[in-house]
Amino acid sequence: LGEETGDRPGTSGYRWVIDPIDGTREFVRGIPLWGTLVGLTRHGAPGRGMVDQPHVGERFFGDGRARA
Repeated sequence: LGEETGDRPGTSGYRWVIDPIDGTREFVRGIPLWGTLVGLTRHGAPGRGMVDQPHVGERFFGDGRARA
């Protein structure tokens, strides 16, 4: 599932959710408040996710488990 490409259903039960440039306006203007978002779901439930902000050198991961 991509913001620009729409939904392309598969048969595995897994779904990639991708936003290659979240913050397009900022990206075009050269403002470092944009990033790439990638997520993976299985049978509709959140599994893994990543936010990458290469302009500022930050990358965050999530795996759906709560942390104390």
